[in-house]
Amino acid sequence: MGFKKHNSLRIALHRRLQHVWPWYVHAKACCRYGMTYPRSLMTASRRLSALPPISVDREGALEVHMLVCHRDWKAAAWAAYSWYYHSERRDPFYLHDDGTLGPEQKEVFERIFPGVHYVERASADREMAQVLDPVKHPACREFRRTEIMGVKLFDAWHMGASPYILNLDSDVLFFKRPDTLLRYLSAIHGGERMNNLFLQDAIASYSYYSVSPERIREAFDVSMPKTFNAGMGFIDRQAMDLDTVERFLVAFSERDGYSAFMEQTVWAFLSARHGLELLDPSQYLVLQRAAEDKLEGVVACHYAGAARASFYTHGVPLFLAGGP
Repeated sequence: MGFKKHNSLRIALHRRLQHVWPWYVHAKACCRYGMTYPRSLMTASRRLSALPPISVDREGALEVHMLVCHRDWKAAAWAAYSWYYHSERRDPFYLHDDGTLGPEQKEVFERIFPGVHYVERASADREMAQVLDPVKHPACREFRRTEIMGVKLFDAWHMGASPYILNLDSDVLFFKRPDTLLRYLSAIHGGERMNNLFLQDAIASYSYYSVSPERIREAFDVSMPKTFNAGMGFIDRQAMDLDTVERFLVAFSERDGYSAFMEQTVWAFLSARHGLELLDPSQYLVLQRAAEDKLEGVVACHYAGAARASFYTHGVPLFLAGGP
């Protein structure tokens, strides 16, 4: 089966399951964590509704971008709030609806973050159809059309006008003032051109790429980082080059299809070409297992993979212990 036909079937299935899937995820978490998970989820929901608003700027040198789905919209609100609370910054906030959010979620985000740029999926689709030319960039256009991570890759880059963006996943929480990131941002405000800055996994592994680093090096003479994680990234907009991404997708997609890690692979590739720094994993942690301790010294945590349910059972309570 060709990757286009495969992706079309997957998209159709996703649309049918998008309202059922959150219940499956919650039920699975309950089986693993018992009643701790639903209690934590209820507490987080209740506290979310009582959070004092944080007004954000409409423009600035940095923009925060986040792609949000119905399953994770509450986590996304906590993630964004933890960044603004501990950084004490008010950078413009672009919330990208993946097409599953409704009026209720939009109202909540506009209450908590007055001034937020709420990017509706239908409007974004129309705009990006003009940006991703079917003649010059057909593979980019197809990637965005068939893969939700293609929306994350291209829309954050295109929407807005700031020279730098913070791409933030909905399962990242900040627990302390992010001094390393604030120094990085001070350099940006001082007019310096900066390397891209991303999370890194604690264990060196190439397993989270869609294409092997050897094939990428052979095709493009670019060495891929071993520990790259795209859950949080500070990105120079100039690092994005549609012509280069088009060549990359054409080189690999026909044979490999578009796996869940293609967006991460593309950003690692572009950052390696542009200039890349990786955050200290002892302070900016990518967690792949259930969290049980206080994470001493950790500034922010990306609750990835098997650790996802710990976002509510561990992360939100830890944030509230030192937060609002």
